[in-house]
Amino acid sequence: MQQNSSPNLILLYDPLCGWCYGALPAIKLLAQHYSLTLVPTGLFARPGNILSNGQAYWQVDQRIARLTGQVFSSSYKEQLLDQASGFDSSLALLALSAVHQVTPELELSFLEQIQEARYIAGLDLTDPQVIAQLLAHLPGVNLSLEQVISPAGQEKLNTLIKLGQKLATQVDAQGVPTLIDAKQGKVFPSQYLYSQPEKLLTRMQNFLA
Repeated sequence: MQQNSSPNLILLYDPLCGWCYGALPAIKLLAQHYSLTLVPTGLFARPGNILSNGQAYWQVDQRIARLTGQVFSSSYKEQLLDQASGFDSSLALLALSAVHQVTPELELSFLEQIQEARYIAGLDLTDPQVIAQLLAHLPGVNLSLEQVISPAGQEKLNTLIKLGQKLATQVDAQGVPTLIDAKQGKVFPSQYLYSQPEKLLTRMQNFLA
């Protein structure tokens, strides 16, 4: 379905946020009907950070799975949560920012690939080779890892994160995902992104009215 040019929705997110992954089906549905802009807040962009207390994350993930039907695989648990894996979204965000610059219409699809790589395949998104492989499989995009991690790429990401943090402050965002009506600065109730998808479009229409 062709997207409408208006109203514009802004999604504040982080690729390592399990709730953002849980909301993905709802976000994809809304993107078929509304113009959607993805803006990172850098919530988990913590260079060198290592995951701790994986069992606590797994308990939250299981709650998300029950609410949304999204898959959190045993590979994800065993290869990432049960190990001292990296917990830093910086590299994934650099790649997403690069895609945002060259082919913004593919950014949501690439976010989905990144999230599935983590939560289904159990791949470490702090591994440059993982990001390089994901970029290589993105159709119509010719981005090298060197381009992604260049100083120019970092500068563009920093600009996006500053915007995301500014927006989060303006709307008093309570974490991510936060979905904003860009025209009125209103926040769409996040609980509607996780359940009763058959009512999602009606709720959005009422929200934007």
